[in-house]
Amino acid sequence: MDFDWYGFKAWLLKRYSRKYALNCFNYAKHYHEVLFDSDPEILTLSPFKQNLVLKALKALSIYLGDPALFYEFRRRHPLKWSRRDSTSIFKSLFNSRIDADELFNWLGRVKELGYKYYFPSTLAFLLGLRAGEVFTMLHLIREKGLEGYYNPQTGALEHFRFSMFLRRTKNVYISFPPPLLLGKLRDFNEDITYNGFIKILRRLGLNSKLQEARKWYATILRDGGVSSEVVDLIQGRVPASVFLEYYYRPDFLTVKAKIFEILKPFESKLLD
Repeated sequence: MDFDWYGFKAWLLKRYSRKYALNCFNYAKHYHEVLFDSDPEILTLSPFKQNLVLKALKALSIYLGDPALFYEFRRRHPLKWSRRDSTSIFKSLFNSRIDADELFNWLGRVKELGYKYYFPSTLAFLLGLRAGEVFTMLHLIREKGLEGYYNPQTGALEHFRFSMFLRRTKNVYISFPPPLLLGKLRDFNEDITYNGFIKILRRLGLNSKLQEARKWYATILRDGGVSSEVVDLIQGRVPASVFLEYYYRPDFLTVKAKIFEILKPFESKLLD
Protein backbone atom coordinates (compact mmCIF):
# COMPACT_ATOMS: atom_id res chain seq x y z
CA MET A 1 0.00 0.00 0.00
CA ASP A 2 1.27 3.49 -0.90
CA PHE A 3 1.14 6.13 1.80
CA ASP A 4 1.13 9.93 1.62
CA TRP A 5 3.88 10.34 4.20
CA TYR A 6 4.10 14.12 3.78
CA GLY A 7 0.37 14.43 4.40
CA PHE A 8 0.58 12.13 7.42
CA LYS A 9 3.40 14.19 8.95
CA ALA A 10 1.45 17.44 8.45
CA TRP A 11 -1.63 15.80 9.99
CA LEU A 12 0.36 14.75 13.06
CA LEU A 13 1.97 18.16 13.50
CA LYS A 14 -1.45 19.82 13.60
CA ARG A 15 -2.59 17.55 16.44
CA TYR A 16 0.41 16.90 18.65
CA SER A 17 3.52 18.55 19.98
CA ARG A 18 6.33 18.64 17.40
CA LYS A 19 8.49 16.16 19.31
CA TYR A 20 5.68 13.64 19.78
CA ALA A 21 4.45 14.06 16.19
CA LEU A 22 7.89 13.42 14.70
CA ASN A 23 8.46 10.39 16.93
CA CYS A 24 5.06 9.05 15.94
CA PHE A 25 5.81 9.67 12.26
CA ASN A 26 9.18 7.91 12.42
CA TYR A 27 7.78 4.84 14.19
CA ALA A 28 4.82 4.61 11.79
CA LYS A 29 7.05 4.89 8.75
CA HIS A 30 9.46 2.26 10.05
CA TYR A 31 6.86 -0.24 11.29
CA HIS A 32 3.79 0.36 9.09
CA GLU A 33 4.22 -2.96 7.29
CA VAL A 34 3.48 -4.87 10.51
CA LEU A 35 -0.18 -3.88 10.09
CA PHE A 36 -0.30 -6.46 7.30
CA ASP A 37 2.30 -8.94 8.61
CA SER A 38 1.31 -12.30 10.06
CA ASP A 39 4.49 -12.44 12.15
CA PRO A 40 5.35 -8.83 12.98
CA GLU A 41 8.72 -7.87 14.44
CA ILE A 42 6.93 -5.65 16.95
CA LEU A 43 6.36 -8.77 19.04
CA THR A 44 10.09 -8.86 19.80
CA LEU A 45 10.26 -5.26 21.04
CA SER A 46 10.33 -4.21 24.66
CA PRO A 47 6.93 -3.31 26.20
CA PHE A 48 7.92 0.37 26.27
CA LYS A 49 8.81 0.44 22.59
CA GLN A 50 5.73 -1.62 21.70
CA ASN A 51 3.63 1.14 23.24
CA LEU A 52 5.28 3.77 21.06
CA VAL A 53 4.80 1.71 17.91
CA LEU A 54 1.17 0.91 18.74
CA LYS A 55 0.37 4.61 19.21
CA ALA A 56 2.02 5.40 15.87
CA LEU A 57 0.15 2.66 14.02
CA LYS A 58 -3.16 3.69 15.55
CA ALA A 59 -2.57 7.28 14.42
CA LEU A 60 -1.69 6.08 10.92
CA SER A 61 -4.87 3.99 10.63
CA ILE A 62 -6.97 6.97 11.76
CA TYR A 63 -5.24 9.21 9.22
CA LEU A 64 -5.98 6.65 6.50
CA GLY A 65 -9.66 6.76 7.47
CA ASP A 66 -9.60 3.10 8.41
CA PRO A 67 -9.34 2.70 12.22
CA ALA A 68 -10.45 -0.92 11.82
CA LEU A 69 -7.07 -1.62 10.22
CA PHE A 70 -5.39 -1.09 13.58
CA TYR A 71 -8.00 -2.97 15.60
CA GLU A 72 -7.83 -5.94 13.22
CA PHE A 73 -4.05 -5.97 13.71
CA ARG A 74 -4.55 -5.95 17.49
CA ARG A 75 -7.05 -8.79 17.20
CA ARG A 76 -4.54 -10.94 15.31
CA HIS A 77 -1.72 -10.43 17.79
CA PRO A 78 -1.53 -10.61 21.62
CA LEU A 79 -0.41 -7.04 22.16
CA LYS A 80 -1.49 -4.90 25.07
CA TRP A 81 -0.90 -1.31 26.07
CA SER A 82 1.63 -1.56 28.87
CA ARG A 83 2.21 0.65 31.86
CA ARG A 84 5.08 0.63 34.27
CA ASP A 85 4.32 -1.62 37.21
CA SER A 86 4.35 -0.33 40.79
CA THR A 87 7.83 -1.74 41.46
CA SER A 88 9.30 0.12 38.49
CA ILE A 89 7.64 3.35 39.60
CA PHE A 90 8.98 2.91 43.14
CA LYS A 91 12.51 2.30 41.84
CA SER A 92 12.28 5.40 39.68
CA LEU A 93 11.18 7.50 42.67
CA PHE A 94 13.74 6.01 45.02
CA ASN A 95 16.76 6.03 42.72
CA SER A 96 16.19 9.22 40.71
CA ARG A 97 16.87 11.92 43.27
CA ILE A 98 16.80 15.47 41.95
CA ASP A 99 20.18 17.02 42.65
CA ALA A 100 19.26 20.68 43.23
CA ASP A 101 22.91 21.72 43.62
CA GLU A 102 23.75 20.22 40.24
CA LEU A 103 20.74 21.93 38.66
CA PHE A 104 21.66 25.35 39.99
CA ASN A 105 25.31 24.85 39.04
CA TRP A 106 24.14 24.13 35.51
CA LEU A 107 22.05 27.29 35.56
CA GLY A 108 25.14 29.20 36.66
CA ARG A 109 26.98 27.92 33.58
CA VAL A 110 24.10 29.04 31.38
CA LYS A 111 24.22 32.48 33.01
CA GLU A 112 27.75 32.87 31.71
CA LEU A 113 26.34 32.71 28.16
CA GLY A 114 24.37 35.88 28.72
CA TYR A 115 20.91 36.97 29.80
CA LYS A 116 19.41 35.99 26.43
CA TYR A 117 19.96 32.33 27.34
CA TYR A 118 19.80 32.58 31.10
CA PHE A 119 16.37 34.16 31.52
CA PRO A 120 14.46 31.55 29.46
CA SER A 121 16.15 28.85 31.56
CA THR A 122 14.83 30.37 34.79
CA LEU A 123 11.27 29.97 33.50
CA ALA A 124 11.48 26.19 33.76
CA PHE A 125 12.46 26.65 37.42
CA LEU A 126 9.84 29.27 38.29
CA LEU A 127 6.90 28.19 36.10
CA GLY A 128 7.53 24.47 35.63
CA LEU A 129 6.94 24.62 31.87
CA ARG A 130 8.25 22.13 29.35
CA ALA A 131 11.25 23.34 27.39
CA GLY A 132 9.36 23.95 24.15
CA GLU A 133 6.58 25.75 26.00
CA VAL A 134 9.07 28.22 27.50
CA PHE A 135 10.24 29.44 24.10
CA THR A 136 6.77 29.39 22.53
CA MET A 137 5.49 31.55 25.39
CA LEU A 138 8.35 34.04 25.02
CA HIS A 139 7.70 34.31 21.28
CA LEU A 140 4.00 34.98 21.84
CA ILE A 141 4.64 37.60 24.51
CA ARG A 142 7.18 39.29 22.26
CA GLU A 143 4.67 39.25 19.39
CA LYS A 144 1.43 40.12 21.22
CA GLY A 145 2.63 41.78 24.41
CA LEU A 146 2.12 40.56 27.95
CA GLU A 147 -1.35 42.12 28.00
CA GLY A 148 -2.50 39.58 25.43
CA TYR A 149 -1.36 36.73 27.64
CA TYR A 150 -1.55 37.69 31.31
CA ASN A 151 -4.81 38.06 33.26
CA PRO A 152 -4.26 40.54 36.13
CA GLN A 153 -7.50 39.49 37.83
CA THR A 154 -6.40 35.89 38.26
CA GLY A 155 -2.67 36.59 38.30
CA ALA A 156 -2.21 33.87 35.70
CA LEU A 157 -0.48 33.51 32.39
CA GLU A 158 -3.31 31.98 30.37
CA HIS A 159 -1.72 29.60 27.93
CA PHE A 160 -5.12 28.15 27.09
CA ARG A 161 -5.85 31.23 24.99
CA PHE A 162 -3.51 29.86 22.32
CA SER A 163 -4.23 26.71 20.33
CA MET A 164 -0.59 25.57 20.16
CA PHE A 165 -0.73 24.81 23.89
CA LEU A 166 -3.90 22.70 23.59
CA ARG A 167 -2.85 19.42 22.06
CA ARG A 168 -4.05 15.87 22.37
CA THR A 169 -1.11 15.19 24.63
CA LYS A 170 1.04 17.44 26.81
CA ASN A 171 -1.19 20.48 27.21
CA VAL A 172 -0.53 23.49 29.39
CA TYR A 173 -3.30 25.77 30.67
CA ILE A 174 -2.09 28.32 33.23
CA SER A 175 1.01 29.43 35.12
CA PHE A 176 1.33 31.77 38.09
CA PRO A 177 4.35 34.06 37.59
CA PRO A 178 5.73 35.57 40.80
CA PRO A 179 5.79 39.41 40.81
CA LEU A 180 9.50 39.86 40.05
CA LEU A 181 9.32 37.36 37.22
CA LEU A 182 6.29 39.11 35.73
CA GLY A 183 8.24 42.34 35.35
CA LYS A 184 11.16 40.50 33.76
CA LEU A 185 8.78 38.82 31.31
CA ARG A 186 7.38 42.19 30.29
CA ASP A 187 10.85 43.55 29.57
CA PHE A 188 12.39 40.53 27.84
CA ASN A 189 12.56 41.19 24.10
CA GLU A 190 15.13 38.74 22.77
CA ASP A 191 14.35 36.65 19.69
CA ILE A 192 15.36 33.13 20.73
CA THR A 193 14.18 29.66 19.79
CA TYR A 194 14.50 26.33 21.56
CA ASN A 195 16.65 24.96 18.73
CA GLY A 196 18.95 27.96 18.94
CA PHE A 197 19.23 27.53 22.69
CA ILE A 198 20.14 23.84 22.35
CA LYS A 199 22.75 24.58 19.66
CA ILE A 200 24.50 27.07 21.92
CA LEU A 201 24.54 24.60 24.80
CA ARG A 202 25.94 21.81 22.63
CA ARG A 203 28.64 24.07 21.26
CA LEU A 204 29.87 24.51 24.83
CA GLY A 205 29.46 20.86 25.76
CA LEU A 206 26.39 21.40 27.95
CA ASN A 207 23.20 19.36 28.01
CA SER A 208 19.79 20.90 28.60
CA LYS A 209 18.44 20.39 32.11
CA LEU A 210 15.12 22.14 31.59
CA GLN A 211 13.19 18.88 31.99
CA GLU A 212 14.94 18.25 35.34
CA ALA A 213 14.04 21.82 36.34
CA ARG A 214 10.39 21.06 35.59
CA LYS A 215 10.58 18.00 37.86
CA TRP A 216 12.24 20.10 40.57
CA TYR A 217 9.41 22.67 40.34
CA ALA A 218 6.74 19.98 40.72
CA THR A 219 8.60 18.43 43.64
CA ILE A 220 9.08 21.60 45.67
CA LEU A 221 5.44 22.58 45.14
CA ARG A 222 4.19 19.20 46.31
CA ASP A 223 6.62 19.09 49.24
CA GLY A 224 5.55 22.63 50.10
CA GLY A 225 1.92 21.62 50.52
CA VAL A 226 0.33 22.18 47.10
CA SER A 227 -1.98 19.28 46.29
CA SER A 228 -0.91 16.82 43.62
CA GLU A 229 -4.11 17.60 41.69
CA VAL A 230 -3.15 21.29 41.46
CA VAL A 231 0.47 20.51 40.56
CA ASP A 232 -0.81 18.26 37.77
CA LEU A 233 -3.19 20.95 36.53
CA ILE A 234 -0.53 23.66 36.49
CA GLN A 235 1.80 21.39 34.56
CA GLY A 236 -0.89 20.51 32.03
CA ARG A 237 -1.97 17.11 33.30
CA VAL A 238 -5.69 16.61 33.86
CA PRO A 239 -6.19 12.92 34.62
CA ALA A 240 -9.57 11.26 34.21
CA SER A 241 -11.03 11.38 37.71
CA VAL A 242 -14.56 11.60 39.08
CA PHE A 243 -13.20 13.58 42.04
CA LEU A 244 -11.45 16.08 39.79
CA GLU A 245 -14.26 16.39 37.27
CA TYR A 246 -17.22 16.71 39.65
CA TYR A 247 -16.02 17.63 43.13
CA TYR A 248 -12.60 19.22 43.54
CA ARG A 249 -12.72 23.02 43.15
CA PRO A 250 -9.52 24.61 44.50
CA ASP A 251 -9.35 28.30 45.37
CA PHE A 252 -6.76 29.44 42.85
CA LEU A 253 -6.07 32.73 44.64
CA THR A 254 -5.02 30.70 47.69
CA VAL A 255 -3.06 28.34 45.44
CA LYS A 256 -1.28 31.27 43.81
CA ALA A 257 -0.32 32.75 47.19
CA LYS A 258 1.02 29.37 48.32
CA ILE A 259 3.11 28.98 45.16
CA PHE A 260 4.54 32.48 45.56
CA GLU A 261 5.46 31.69 49.17
CA ILE A 262 7.29 28.51 48.11
CA LEU A 263 9.09 30.16 45.19
CA LYS A 264 10.02 33.45 46.87
CA PRO A 265 13.56 32.51 47.98
CA PHE A 266 14.30 30.97 44.59
CA GLU A 267 12.83 33.92 42.68
CA SER A 268 15.17 36.29 44.53
CA LYS A 269 18.12 33.98 43.99
CA LEU A 270 17.53 33.55 40.27
CA LEU A 271 16.35 37.00 39.18
CA ASP A 272 18.01 39.60 41.44
